[in-house]
Amino acid sequence: TVLGTIALSSGSQYWEVKLDRFSEEEGFFLGVASPSFDLKQHPICAPDYWSYVPMCAKKFGPGVGGAPGTAVDYGMVCYAGDKVGVLVEFKRGEASVSYFRNGMFLG
Repeated sequence: TVLGTIALSSGSQYWEVKLDRFSEEEGFFLGVASPSFDLKQHPICAPDYWSYVPMCAKKFGPGVGGAPGTAVDYGMVCYAGDKVGVLVEFKRGEASVSYFRNGMFLG
């Protein structure tokens, strides 16, 4: 588990994670959460967590596919060596989260 502590309420923030190695059986989520997110709950069931699962090209989060825990196809599958980027933007008081693979927008 890797956690960041950057709090955002305006502007934008972009970061990348290089996938050095992983197996397709291993699942991990790459995303953002609100400050109230409970680290003890599973991310896909959380109403305040938005994520992308690189090994199966799915996106989770409130408003993504309906109820929490619902996934939608998003982008393409990522592999070892890929860089996955996360962009959080605030425009007119609304937040959006976008994902990138090797610099290419996935959405």
